[in-house]
Amino acid sequence: MSRAQMLLPATLAGVMFAATSLAAPQVDNEIIDRGWQPPVSLAGEGDPLTAVTRMRAYADLRDTLIHHTHYHAETRDFMDALRRSLERFDLRGFYGMLPEEQGEDRLIRVEGVMEHGRYRVRPMPGQGRGALTAHGNRPLPMGDMEARVQAREIDARRGRHYLLSGDLRVGVGEMRWPAVVEASRNLLRLMVEGEPEFDTGPNAGYYRERVRATNPQLAEHEIDVLAPLWAAYPAIAEVLSGIGQIESLLVRGAPGDRDRPVEAAAHIDPERLAANYPALRRYLDRLGPIMSLDAVVHDEYGQVVAVTVDSRTQRATLSMLVRDGQPVATLNGKAVPEARPLLDDTERRLNADVAVRVELLGIVADVTGMQGYIHYRPDGDNARVTGQMVHTPTVRTSGRALGVMPAGMINFVLPRSIDQLATDFMSVATQGNSGRGITGEVNFRQNPKGEAEVNAAGAFEALDNFMVRLGMRMVSDRVIPDPDTADDLGRLIGDIQAAFVEDLDLFEARVVAQHP
Repeated sequence: MSRAQMLLPATLAGVMFAATSLAAPQVDNEIIDRGWQPPVSLAGEGDPLTAVTRMRAYADLRDTLIHHTHYHAETRDFMDALRRSLERFDLRGFYGMLPEEQGEDRLIRVEGVMEHGRYRVRPMPGQGRGALTAHGNRPLPMGDMEARVQAREIDARRGRHYLLSGDLRVGVGEMRWPAVVEASRNLLRLMVEGEPEFDTGPNAGYYRERVRATNPQLAEHEIDVLAPLWAAYPAIAEVLSGIGQIESLLVRGAPGDRDRPVEAAAHIDPERLAANYPALRRYLDRLGPIMSLDAVVHDEYGQVVAVTVDSRTQRATLSMLVRDGQPVATLNGKAVPEARPLLDDTERRLNADVAVRVELLGIVADVTGMQGYIHYRPDGDNARVTGQMVHTPTVRTSGRALGVMPAGMINFVLPRSIDQLATDFMSVATQGNSGRGITGEVNFRQNPKGEAEVNAAGAFEALDNFMVRLGMRMVSDRVIPDPDTADDLGRLIGDIQAAFVEDLDLFEARVVAQHP
């Protein structure tokens, strides 16, 4: 199986993922029940027996996706060709290999279905533009998938453009949007409140020591929060502790306070990762300082959440204020009393401000002023989130290529400076697509059978010329995983799946004993 083929079941398994242990020291049932509140809210709307049944079905589906996915020959060949075209950023070749033609557009549509214990990925019947939407009236059982990839070639003044778009439908089973929101609230409540009675229960010391040994930078009050979660999900915790460390989980204030500021940080542990997934460790080391990202989301009241990611340090941070299990806005670092929660039952409009630094072969590009608009619209059991980026960011380059040649000297010999080439690409992306720029949409909706589906769609216009292809190929050489890395990613996903089943077995035994 090729890398491209391995990524689809892994991605679908990730869509279906909800966390869930065995052969570990026992703790009080109340501690376990509280730790499992988020997945029970999500899968069972508070009913543990219903949640166990549905989570068992999710686990079986993920196992099939990981171990028993089979590809139709045409679909397999297309995915392999797609990977090669992306590695070269050959948009013209990508456009030409799309098998269906409809007016100015070329496209391919595929479906994934469960049949006789296998997950089969194959072309959809009745190919044609717009057919995915029309076919979308067919309710999708849990795990079934329909996808479309489409491209249009556009001749422009500064090279050829391609309008790239796609959409995806995935059946996710019996689930309602209020359950998703309640699960997120229960998870954040666990983060900020912990389990006050855990220290007095049996075997609490064992789990506190496991957290302390694997996350040595944590303070005692941070261990207090994580130890009950380790007790509830010991198998998942052991797998994750073999990847990285949580540096901090600072929750200011006291239990019962209305507002609890949260500052969290985690990083990959190179030695642990190398011991468990050596190819993945080499891949992350190869990325090095290729990217750092700072993103901040605002609503009408102020800053709601801030996130940073740095490939050099392999570290990520999260900052927000939590009120009754919901992120709420701060202004100048202080709580806004009248601020509404991020995910309530009302329509919301948010702004996302993003700054990115990319470093490749010694040349540093700072991209600032990336601004996106997010529109959140809940509607009973359903919800819709749309996003758009129409502002062209500013690009500034510095550094020395291969540590020798300054960026200014490279700009002198190129027909257009690196700054301008990057700006050209971003201008086409943010101003193209008939003026809509970069667009994305996710719909969570109930189908006619009363089961949930996630529908996602996106589109942007891409500039294609020699200099853009050259730059993108240099990036892809660093970013696209090699076969060994893909194998390690597959093993990691399999290990998480096995840990999920262990944790679910333990929780199910408790639930059955409590509800004979």
